[in-house]
Amino acid sequence: MTQVDGDVTVQGDLKLQYQSDIYTPPPVVYLRMNEGSGTTAADSSNAGNNLNGTLGGNASWTSTKYKNGPYAVEFDGNADYIDLGTSTTLKPNTAMSISAWVYSEDFGSDFKYIIAAWPGQGAESNYSFFLGHGGSGEGNGKIGWGVMKHPAGGTGVWLQTDDVVITLNQWHHVAVTYSGANNRMRIYIDGALKDATHLRNAVPSQINQGSHNVAIGYNYNGSASYPYSWDGAIDELSMWDVELTADQISFLYGNGVPPDVSVGIP
Repeated sequence: MTQVDGDVTVQGDLKLQYQSDIYTPPPVVYLRMNEGSGTTAADSSNAGNNLNGTLGGNASWTSTKYKNGPYAVEFDGNADYIDLGTSTTLKPNTAMSISAWVYSEDFGSDFKYIIAAWPGQGAESNYSFFLGHGGSGEGNGKIGWGVMKHPAGGTGVWLQTDDVVITLNQWHHVAVTYSGANNRMRIYIDGALKDATHLRNAVPSQINQGSHNVAIGYNYNGSASYPYSWDGAIDELSMWDVELTADQISFLYGNGVPPDVSVGIP
C-alpha cells in the first residue's frame, strides 16, 4: 500500500479515482510502451495531444526486459530511437518534468541519451534539452540533465549528479525537473533527490524550444555515426509542463506509472 500526502491510497489491483490536485495538469505525453508490435508507441496521457512516438533504427519491443509489462522498448546503442516529432508541447519553456524507467547495459565512452531535443551539431537555436548518463569520458553512470537558455547562444546549462547513480543491468527510476520561475533544476533517482553540480552557467528563466525533433534513446541528428545512443531498455516515459514536487516523484517511483486522473490506474 502506498500513500501520498494522506490523500490517495493505492492497494493491490483496485482501480481508484485520483484527486485531480495530485497531478494537475496531466502529463503532456505518456508512453507506456506496452504495444509489443508495430512501430507506434502510443501516447496514453489523456491530455489530448496525441503525441505518439515512432520507433526507428533497430529499436524493438522486448518482453524480457520491462519495468511495467508486458513490454518495454530496447535500444542496441547504434542510432535506435523513438521519434516524438517537433511539437513545442514537448518543449515546455518555463517549467517541465520528465519521468522514465531506464535499464542501461553499457556506459560506453560517451554520453547516452534517455530523451533529448539536442542535435549535438548545427545552430544552437535548435537546441532545447537533454537527459541521459555519462560514459567513461563524461562521468560514468552519473545522470546529466541539461537545457539551453532562451535565446540561445553559448548558454547551455548542464546539471550532473555528484555520485554514480546508475548500476548496469538494473532498472532505475530517473526523474528531472526544471522551474524557470525559481531558477531551479533537480535530479531524482529511485524517488530520492540527488546532490548535483552545475557544470555550465546559471539556471535560466526560460528554455529555448528550437525546431529539433524530440527523441527517446538518441539525439536524432541524422547521423548514424553519432555515438550518444542508449544501450539497454526504456519504459514508462512521461513529461509534464510543470515542476513536479518531491512527493509526486516519490509516488511515481513507488507505483511505477503516473496516475491517470480521469480513470485511475489498475
